[in-house]
Amino acid sequence: MGTLESMSTSRWQRQQGQISAPDTRVLRAGGFLDGALVVAILEADPEEPASVWVTVATDDEQRVAVLGPDGQSVVPGPPLPELAEALAQECQGGVTFGDVVAVAWPEDEPEDPFEPHLDVTSVPERTVVLLPGGRDGAERLATTLGITVHAVLGERAEDTDDSDDPEVGATSNASSGATEPVSTDEDPVDAAMPVAVLLVDAPGVEELDLTAEAPAAVVLERRTVYPAVTAVRGAVHTHVWGLERAVVPIAGVAPDFAEQVLGHEALADGVLAALPDADREQVLGALRGDGLAPLVTALGLPEDLVEPLNGFLDGETEAADVPGVQELEPVGLSELVRRRARTAADDARLAAQQAREDTRERAQQAAEDARRRAQRAADDARTGVAAFADAAEEPARTWAPYALAAVETVVGAALWRRASRPETGRAWAVVGKVTAGVLWAGALANVGAAVWPRLRGED
Repeated sequence: MGTLESMSTSRWQRQQGQISAPDTRVLRAGGFLDGALVVAILEADPEEPASVWVTVATDDEQRVAVLGPDGQSVVPGPPLPELAEALAQECQGGVTFGDVVAVAWPEDEPEDPFEPHLDVTSVPERTVVLLPGGRDGAERLATTLGITVHAVLGERAEDTDDSDDPEVGATSNASSGATEPVSTDEDPVDAAMPVAVLLVDAPGVEELDLTAEAPAAVVLERRTVYPAVTAVRGAVHTHVWGLERAVVPIAGVAPDFAEQVLGHEALADGVLAALPDADREQVLGALRGDGLAPLVTALGLPEDLVEPLNGFLDGETEAADVPGVQELEPVGLSELVRRRARTAADDARLAAQQAREDTRERAQQAAEDARRRAQRAADDARTGVAAFADAAEEPARTWAPYALAAVETVVGAALWRRASRPETGRAWAVVGKVTAGVLWAGALANVGAAVWPRLRGED
């Protein structure tokens, strides 16, 4: 194995498309992608040989991930539209990657009248939508679908009549004055569990628009032919059990890249984003296994809910018979407006609180900065005064001994001269000469005191 640094999901996004062509030509897709070193996962329904699902990775510039020349890295390759066009030409059919569509049907062969994404074998019969905790998400989903839904909310009211519990009151007033049935079973559901919405004959995941309902969600589907699980985390990632699956190319780091960015590892990340209590290893084992039941067990749901959910998905239990289930009706327009107004008010209050906190922190920081600047200015001022005093003192210390020696020398010379005159008495002459000698000795001492430190190297 080589380095997988280039396999970061922050750089690559998963893109899933479909190739439609006669089975004699649709199988060319695998060889073409393998030869072009495009890292991809191909999935096909054994009962529908004319269609192949292709999953690739693209970067921010919509360039497809390809295996590097050394086989130990993944690098950007051709743009996705060019790949779609090349696949359509190779298979002589239609290729769809979301908004990217390429068609190259032979002129003498009519185009398939059915939309590629319509698959009658994949119509959901039973659906369980698992959303992070909270009643609002389930009610928004009911409002989006425009139907009454059954949901296990992870909370249980003890009394369905008059109650002081605000959550019970909210249950009875969630819609336009209608009172909703609340289960009174003895064992309450774990309050930390996600909301489980149970649907029958629901639309597909794309039509549920779950990206607007919650930051992450998991959808379990018992479809007409094959069961499926979908993780919604900004984008939709679906795994369908029963499809034939292949990874191309099989060299270098391509299989690891495909697994971590396109396959089961990436899907497990999406499941854990919505359900943090899920067991990652068990989730991976279930995805690589045979069906939904092991996955439901691995999702970290309360034990007393796992079996009823499996029974509901298998068609053995009706939604109304699942323990702890409640009926949630679509939210009326007035209630929806009120909730949005309350949400906007909460957001505004939080924003104002954050603004006050930011202002307070900025004021404290400004005061601290001013204090530090004042302290620094005071320190600089003290340092400047001390330096000025030293500078003013230094000349006096330097020249004072020489000046004093000069004065003593001049005075001593004057006294010696006067004492040497003939008319000066003998006694005064002696006193004058002795004083002059003392002054000259002092001058020598001052000069010596000034010069000696320099001779010793102290200055």
